[in-house]
Amino acid sequence: MVTCADSLLRDNLLAVAHRVRGNGSPMSDVLTALRLENRALAAGLHLAPLDDLDLARIGTEAILDLAQRPNRKAEGGERLGGWADQVQTLADAYAPRPAMTYLVEALLPVPSVSLLVGPSGVHKSNLLMDLAACLAGGLPWLSPPPNGDARPFQTTQCPTLWYNADNPTPVLHDRFQAFGLGHGLPEAAPLFYFSFPDPPLIATRKASVAALKGAILSCAARLVIIDCLAAVRGDTDENSSDMAAVLTPLRRLTEECGIALVLIHHENKIGGYRGSTVIENAVDFSLLVHREPFSQDVEIRPGKMRHAEIKPFAASFSYEHKPGSSDLARARFFGLRVDSGNEEEEIEAAILDFIAEHPGANMTAIKKEIQACFEAVGLNRVSRVVVRLKSKGKVRECHGPRNAKEYRLAQ
Repeated sequence: MVTCADSLLRDNLLAVAHRVRGNGSPMSDVLTALRLENRALAAGLHLAPLDDLDLARIGTEAILDLAQRPNRKAEGGERLGGWADQVQTLADAYAPRPAMTYLVEALLPVPSVSLLVGPSGVHKSNLLMDLAACLAGGLPWLSPPPNGDARPFQTTQCPTLWYNADNPTPVLHDRFQAFGLGHGLPEAAPLFYFSFPDPPLIATRKASVAALKGAILSCAARLVIIDCLAAVRGDTDENSSDMAAVLTPLRRLTEECGIALVLIHHENKIGGYRGSTVIENAVDFSLLVHREPFSQDVEIRPGKMRHAEIKPFAASFSYEHKPGSSDLARARFFGLRVDSGNEEEEIEAAILDFIAEHPGANMTAIKKEIQACFEAVGLNRVSRVVVRLKSKGKVRECHGPRNAKEYRLAQ
């Protein structure tokens, strides 16, 4: 039964949401303001505070209310353009704002768009399912195994939402069951997923992105994972600059909903991300995943980094099968200690020296030189280091005869 006090609490919170959103603030700021006012107002009315799901619904109601209001008008009464209410000034820049929050320390700021990149079979999806389970359960991510000494990533508990357009739905059920049981999550843990929805998500279509936004707000998700980028780009050529039209609506979505969005993406033949440079330019950071054949250990190294510097880290996939079956019963990742990285720095320096001496060198020549200097270094590892140097802005990729890729030092 809804009491007068309940209605008063909701009305006051809706007024807060209208005021904050009316100032042009994104959904993340609306939710932050609602969380602060929620506790104070509820205490004054002797009520329990509303949960995040109710607050997200109030925020959504305010957004819809304001969207139906007419645009500002000029002094003569004529309607101003749609951008008139979006122009900001130094007053906006100087206004107090909450410090940037991270769902996973140094890894997932809110709002943000990031890429997890790697070839097929390196546990990209499994790694992120493990992450989603840890955030839903409020658990550290990549805790060390017994007697291990790796430092886990601290997390902020929050609802998570997974959009699947890659794995078969029965496989998705089995894996989430395995990771949930692997971390001891109760059935009520706020981990949500949907698989091959009809119609599918196409990021260039407003109605499609609006449907995803509705799903995010309905479960108050703060981490959203899309598997995979190739499945939501529609007819857009991933090798063209048109990919900006795919990623811009997703960027806007993160700011409106106050979420961290992770896109799973595939690797190209030289160990970097596949597609146009627009893809990497449009994200906040990227992580490259590598796994040696027949090993359950994965290495994760940073590509692009817009915020906090991310050091390489590693994990080991641990699992049990259901009796008499190859289906997973329980699964999780453990964190592994990573070497200091001195060899990586030496490889980077050797590559830069070689390119300085041989401007326009191709990847084959670079690999041959590095393997002559470092016998134990594999070809794929050399490719990954070149991609990392490119992401750091130390090396630039250009096209030579017959469109062959060549590498030169950045100016």
